Amino acid sequence: MPIDDTAYAYAVGRIRALEARLLDRNRFERMIDVPSADEVLKMLTESDYASSFGELPDINDFETVLAAEFRHIFELLVAITPWPELIAIMALRYDVHNLKVLFKERYLAVKSDLLIPVGTCPTGKMAQAVAEDDFRDLPDRLRTAAEKVNEDFLVNRDPQIIDLI
Repeated sequence: MPIDDTAYAYAVGRIRALEARLLDRNRFERMIDVPSADEVLKMLTESDYASSFGELPDINDFETVLAAEFRHIFELLVAITPWPELIAIMALRYDVHNLKVLFKERYLAVKSDLLIPVGTCPTGKMAQAVAEDDFRDLPDRLRTAAEKVNEDFLVNRDPQIIDLI
């Protein structure tokens, strides 16, 4: 499939506009130097990130906002890219990460907040599949990996098997 440079013109322009809103080095260094997390939050609410951090009920819950921003950026990339399949390929790494986290939570009895809300498969669907040992509804490659890890772990009980996905 030949690449049409004009097909990416809008996407490139939109991404360049978003880049201009990123925190610059000076602001980032000023945030590092403030004495409290509350002051960092205040600085963020005075930036282009105000809409995201302005609704934060607890300063210690900042990772929720970061995860939402991350998900938003991926959704935007899918929406503006002429070939969203390319973005889906990049998202596969997060599916694999989430699958590892879910298996570790299940078999190692650890609870974590390490799921990343970006990927080709919803984390809730993946969590249900791991909890119920029913991987039929997962995409083919994830299903194959999940079945293999599940089978191998039940035989060997070696946590490193989970990391080999």
